[in-house]
Amino acid sequence: MINCKRVRKEFSSMNLNDRRRYIRSLKELSTNPKYKDLFDSYSNLHEVNFFRGLHESNQFLPWHRKYLLGYENLLRLIDCSLTVPVWNWAYFSEIAWNQASDYHMWDEDGGFGGNGNAKKGFCVDNGEFQVGKWQPLRYSSDISIRTCRINEIIDEKCLNTTEISAFKSCLRRRFHGKLPEYNIVLKIIDSVEDLLSFELVTRSYWHSLLHNIIGGYMETTYASFAPEFWSHHAMLDAAWYFWQQKDKQRISQKFPGTNNTLLAFQPPELRNNYINSKSLGGCGIQVAYEQKSILPIKLRISNK
Repeated sequence: MINCKRVRKEFSSMNLNDRRRYIRSLKELSTNPKYKDLFDSYSNLHEVNFFRGLHESNQFLPWHRKYLLGYENLLRLIDCSLTVPVWNWAYFSEIAWNQASDYHMWDEDGGFGGNGNAKKGFCVDNGEFQVGKWQPLRYSSDISIRTCRINEIIDEKCLNTTEISAFKSCLRRRFHGKLPEYNIVLKIIDSVEDLLSFELVTRSYWHSLLHNIIGGYMETTYASFAPEFWSHHAMLDAAWYFWQQKDKQRISQKFPGTNNTLLAFQPPELRNNYINSKSLGGCGIQVAYEQKSILPIKLRISNK
């Protein structure tokens, strides 16, 4: 908390102890009987409504902003100082699937673990979320099929491996592909003036591309059960946040349409209550993103 705001930071900018604290809290949220059912139900909200409109233009950004806040509230049942860390895939786009002295997303210790092992049906086999020590709360055969599909052809050997008992319901990842370049992301944040154009790039390009090239769980409707889901969406929300901060006129831009209700939340939530991060929801929670670790450039940001 800084100046009564929840301040979200870039994951790799956090020290080792803070990264460990977040990873272990997320793991506890998904395994401790005290929280497990609550977290399962909340994660499943995304899966069951996947094709019901939450990825349409007038829902996508505010819906996921609300969804992130709810997830953060669950985390804070375990540790009230936690906020959702951002995976800045744009800044680290050239080394996104690797490890480096200043990049810790996929570290075994203090990270999310690495890529899936092809010999184990692309199960993640290191870190806190490795096969045999942790498993996602939901499983579907569609995850195995999508993971084992190469150029629209199913790799039968891979698929057979996923049916082995030890590898059936693990966290799967299959890294492939190139991420959006940082300078292009910055250019869009800097120069795109209208909300609908910015939203389209965010949803249809950045959002979908990252889900697909991580592969495994993230490539399916069960993505919200993957630990990295939340930090990917925190990056998308951070991009929207900095886009809004660029010009005070941008923050007042709202989505068209007469229906101002966000899908699926109970009690109902109003979309316009999740436009301005300085006052979110009925309680007016303030969320900010740390510029020096997420947007470390000289982009002129409005303080108004």
